Amino acid sequence: MSAREAAERLFAGAGEVRALCREFDWGATSLGPVPGWSPTLRTIVRACLESPAPINLWCGPERLLVYNDGYRRILGAKHPASLGRPGLEVWAEIRADIEPMFAHVDAGGAPIYAEDARFVLSVDGEGTPDTIAYYTFGLSAVRDDDGATVAYFNPATETTARVAAEAALAESRRRLDSALLAGEVGTFEWRIPDDRLFGDANFGRIFGIALDETGAAPLSAYLAALHPDDRDRVVALIEHTLATGAPYEAEYRIIPGAETGRPERWVQARGLLERDAAGRPERFPGVVQDVTRRREAEDERARLLAAAEAARREADVANRAKSDFLASMSHELRTPLNAIGGHTQLLEMELHGPLTPAQRGTLARIDRAQRHLLGLINDILNYAKLESGRVEYVMRAIPLADVVADVLPMVEPLVVARELTVDAAGAAPAPDGGPHVWADREKLAQVLLNLLSNAVKFTDVGGRIAVRCAQQGDAAALTVADTGVGIPADQLEAIFAPFVQVRPRGQPYAEKAEGTGLGLAISRDLARGMGGDLTVASVEGAGSEFTLTLRRAPDDG
Repeated sequence: MSAREAAERLFAGAGEVRALCREFDWGATSLGPVPGWSPTLRTIVRACLESPAPINLWCGPERLLVYNDGYRRILGAKHPASLGRPGLEVWAEIRADIEPMFAHVDAGGAPIYAEDARFVLSVDGEGTPDTIAYYTFGLSAVRDDDGATVAYFNPATETTARVAAEAALAESRRRLDSALLAGEVGTFEWRIPDDRLFGDANFGRIFGIALDETGAAPLSAYLAALHPDDRDRVVALIEHTLATGAPYEAEYRIIPGAETGRPERWVQARGLLERDAAGRPERFPGVVQDVTRRREAEDERARLLAAAEAARREADVANRAKSDFLASMSHELRTPLNAIGGHTQLLEMELHGPLTPAQRGTLARIDRAQRHLLGLINDILNYAKLESGRVEYVMRAIPLADVVADVLPMVEPLVVARELTVDAAGAAPAPDGGPHVWADREKLAQVLLNLLSNAVKFTDVGGRIAVRCAQQGDAAALTVADTGVGIPADQLEAIFAPFVQVRPRGQPYAEKAEGTGLGLAISRDLARGMGGDLTVASVEGAGSEFTLTLRRAPDDG
């Protein structure tokens, strides 16, 4: 039989590698023409090519490679040039790893089996190791009848994808375990037919339960860790889940095992019931978390809230007492002041005889002091009423322009004395008399009077005050702007606090404006009491702009 016919017969069949083997010039290798191959070598080659599993044969003294279609995927770019070449040349990048294996087998050692062995390979066929790959393989000698080694049998399977997946799974599990440990969370599974409880290390640590090497413990050990006052409730919830299949959720106290040295703890547990094919309860997996710190924080928060509420009630009582005291004292002080004012007027009318110019001057000073002090006391009385909630509002539709017209004459003497200019053109009524606002007319006039008085007080001689009205959707705004001293940015909110007076930077404390510092506090409280608000915009040294915003009313009044 010719070499060609022998090759056609040995390598007969379908497949890329078989076709290559039929065309390969085996006579040019150390194996020689196929007819000269030993029966043992031909048998193992035929078995290799017929196998669907990846198999490689290292044949003859040079260990030339003969492999099947399955193994070509392992060779990658090395195929088809690897066919019939010395294997240690083909796998030159891992020669140091594999050559000792052949020496071991040649010395009569046991066949080699390696699982998930790691190699650094050259997959591009260029010979430079650049890829880490894992293989499960075997290596054993194939001997003929006289014991001579004719080949090495080398089945191999690449396991790189599985090893990577297992590594990723292990890393994911490590991260999960770290997260569970950090969150003091444990997992458990109650296998109902065996009445056995399985848990992870965190579960055992939380409950102080000794788990065996499989992670199991008797269910009785879990129940023994429950706080006696909570045990019946927890058992009832578990029985409810067993009976209905409803999700299990409970928060309760436990007393961990004495060996843990941990005091009473709070835990939260959740679980689901799983049934077998017949509908019988089979598994009860779930998670448990140590929530002691959360419960302690909630208890502390509740304690602080209770303390804060008690302090608020005490402050309310003290504030009411203060308001009642101020109101009472204001009434008590107003009575003699009104009497002083009345007697001053009687003297000025000369009912008790004629007055000298000097006496009239003295009476005028007494009258001014009486009115000033009465104004201060009225401010305190009004503020006390607001604080005590005793202010009543008579709300109706009020035309803003009418209130402006009523109040402006009240500050006219002060305006003239300080040579100020008041521009109220922006507050002139519209043709329909609007805008109208929902307000208590008396309270609205009081707010506007306070704003105008402040504008006059804090505007230098020759300055300008503007009053204007505007509609803003469902609201209307009344603005009083001045060219006065302005308000420092850090005092814009403080000016609405009671007993606070604006003092421009650099002004000596002794030169602060007269008054109680209640005007703006009263004005904003009154504005809010009417369902509106009072705001301010100011630039220090350039003036201020106070805006009273109230709900609009129909402009037909």
